[in-house]
Amino acid sequence: KEKYDTVFSLGEQVTITEKVDGSNASFTYDPTTNTVLAFSRKNQLNEANTLNGFWNWAQQLNVSQIDMLTQHGRYVIFGEWLTKHTIKYPDTRYKNFYMFDVWDTQTEEYLPHEDTYAIFKGLENAVQLTQQVIYFVPIFYTGEFRGWDTVYQLVGQSMLGAEPCGEGVVIKSQDRLDNKNSRTPSYLKIVAEK
Repeated sequence: KEKYDTVFSLGEQVTITEKVDGSNASFTYDPTTNTVLAFSRKNQLNEANTLNGFWNWAQQLNVSQIDMLTQHGRYVIFGEWLTKHTIKYPDTRYKNFYMFDVWDTQTEEYLPHEDTYAIFKGLENAVQLTQQVIYFVPIFYTGEFRGWDTVYQLVGQSMLGAEPCGEGVVIKSQDRLDNKNSRTPSYLKIVAEK
């Protein structure tokens, strides 16, 4: 823990979200094929490799809406596809996508939280047209970093009904989203001891 004591400065703008125990997944629009592309952490998905149904979910999205919301494939939408791992969630939580980031392929940077959330709201409306659902990872806190005691009180909490506890938290600096000159991460994951 001491290694990360200086990662965030008091007063720095941060977001603290619930760490969701699923499979890392992403999607974007492909202008060359006019399709929605879906990915696991390391691979492009297809009908033979669906990441437990994530590819199928992505293929049901409205292509023209995804084209517009990703600015013709400029943005890649990242999240967790909730599948069974270590943490247990209520059955209704599984096979859902929990968005947490947007990567800008032109600037090679992540978008700030407010821009990411605005894209989420657009996606939320777009997926309803196809009877799909998209969620944003639960947000515990947005504001000035107040110290580690505040963070540690949130570790293990869950807005998704996780058992025996929430997996942990993700803290992201909004002041240093993509500081390539920094030797400290602009985000940090803390996993509950349980």
